[in-house]
Amino acid sequence: MVGRCRDHSARSASIGPSSPRIKWAFPGTPDWPVIATDGTIFASPSLDQLGPDSDYFAAISSDGNLEWTIKTATRARVSPAIGSNGVLFGAARERLFALTPTGSQLWSFTASDWLSPPALGTDGTIYVGSREHQVYAVNPVGTLSWTATIDGDASVPPAIGNDSTVYFTSIAAPRLYAFSPEGALKWTFATGGKVVITGPILGQDDVIYFGSVDGHLYAVRPDGTQKWLRGDLGILFEPPAIGSDGTIYVGSNSGKLFAFRPNGTLKWTFEAVFAMHGLLVGGDDTVYVGNEKKLYAVHSDGSQKWVLDFPSYVAPSAIGADGTIYVGGDDRKLYAVGQ
Repeated sequence: MVGRCRDHSARSASIGPSSPRIKWAFPGTPDWPVIATDGTIFASPSLDQLGPDSDYFAAISSDGNLEWTIKTATRARVSPAIGSNGVLFGAARERLFALTPTGSQLWSFTASDWLSPPALGTDGTIYVGSREHQVYAVNPVGTLSWTATIDGDASVPPAIGNDSTVYFTSIAAPRLYAFSPEGALKWTFATGGKVVITGPILGQDDVIYFGSVDGHLYAVRPDGTQKWLRGDLGILFEPPAIGSDGTIYVGSNSGKLFAFRPNGTLKWTFEAVFAMHGLLVGGDDTVYVGNEKKLYAVHSDGSQKWVLDFPSYVAPSAIGADGTIYVGGDDRKLYAVGQ
């Protein structure tokens, strides 16, 4: 996955390995890295060689070596984003910052509290939400374009539609928000008291999908009306992912991976044992998902392609242009899985 998708579809054009192996393990705990076009991995690890829980942002080479670090005021625990010119945008608690590809800081912007992972508009505007109910649009030079207040914690990743509409959900608040790129509230969608805990993603025709803690998956049209609703899925801690044909994949704490057609009908269910963590879709529509100490690859028809064992609980987080799958483990390591 190169950079951060505007629609947060968790889909990559790259095809993962057919016979996987662990190529290397980097000592740290990178939170949802992103991959540049040259294969450089940008993340916010707790670098063991710099001390536990160090407040650094780092660049890691495609062969697993540390290239550079930059000190941040607090640990940058959210996934960064990469602009079209290679500029990196990251967040460390209440600070949003921009870095050159070589690690020099261009600017920083201070918000009200802990920020979400950033999302980038087509004009370079950076959108983030904060834990203190604020959402922000920041210009590419680091100045505030606009801000708005929503109900509840907004520190989950926003998504951006093809018409540049910006979508936010709020942790613990039963609502989806749609803002124009100028900051006007277009509409809100109420979930009837069901608590939303995942960020929104966009599928075919800009339909918005998001999950809730009580096991509901929502599909909402771009005009704010409900398209369909599916329940009894288990707790949906992770956002869904979208296949090339519009299939919606969602993993549950019940140990099940569900595949839904764009009309909301169930295609298939893949069952493992433990809660599903992380969700990526490759260029051939293979679905990658973590389940305790295993990484599963599942064909688009719901059959198992392969499974790879790890020494710790794992979740896939990105796919490089060469098909390498980057997997975060709870043993404080980033794993590279390749052919």
